[in-house]
Amino acid sequence: MKVAPRASPADVLGIRRAAGQSDVESVWLRAECEQVAVEPVDLSRNAYSALKELIKAGGDPARVPAFTRAPHFANDPQSIANALALFNRIFK
Repeated sequence: MKVAPRASPADVLGIRRAAGQSDVESVWLRAECEQVAVEPVDLSRNAYSALKELIKAGGDPARVPAFTRAPHFANDPQSIANALALFNRIFK
C-alpha cells in the first residue's frame, strides 16, 4: 500500500499564505494536519463488522445483541476481541 507523503504544517502554512489566506485560517489548518495520522489495519470482514457495531454501542460489547445471536460473531469470538482492542486504541 502506498502512502502519500504527509505535508508538514509549515508547508501547508506556506501554501495558504501564497494563496492569500489569513494566518488565522492557517492556524486552524495546521492544527488539523497535526491531528491526522493513518496506520494500516488488517481486519477480517467479521472484525470490521464487529467494530462498526461497537462504534454504534459506544464500545460496550454487552450492548451489542448480535455478538451472542449472530452465528458469524458467535463462531468467531476473536474478531470481537480484535475489534474491541482496535476500538479502545482509537477511541479511549
